[in-house]
Amino acid sequence: MFPDIEIYVKNIDLVRIEEWLNLHFESVSGKKISQQSLLDVTYQQHATEVHYVHNAARGQFSCLWFKHNQTPWSTDLDCARSAADFLQTEVRCSDGSWQEPDQEQDQNWFSLKGGVTTKIRWHD
Repeated sequence: MFPDIEIYVKNIDLVRIEEWLNLHFESVSGKKISQQSLLDVTYQQHATEVHYVHNAARGQFSCLWFKHNQTPWSTDLDCARSAADFLQTEVRCSDGSWQEPDQEQDQNWFSLKGGVTTKIRWHD
């Protein structure tokens, strides 16, 4: 299980994200702070913070970061599949757990869209 979960969702707003989160969490509440929103979610009586940053990455991708993996998903890819299916838009996630950046590991990513998962390289 990953210690945290992070996905990038294309062309989506917070209202749609909250609709999706409400399907999976016992409670969802939050507040908007400038370009980002902080959400508190509860899963199996465990609370965690979710950071939502609108248009955080090139290509109009918003970032959704679950600070602790108190979620129904074991990996970023599991979460991305759920989001892509419900939101009907492209969702991207790293192909592995985050590590200190290095040139060799210039991140391989998964792109999920229309039920298809493709491995890509995403340079920001």
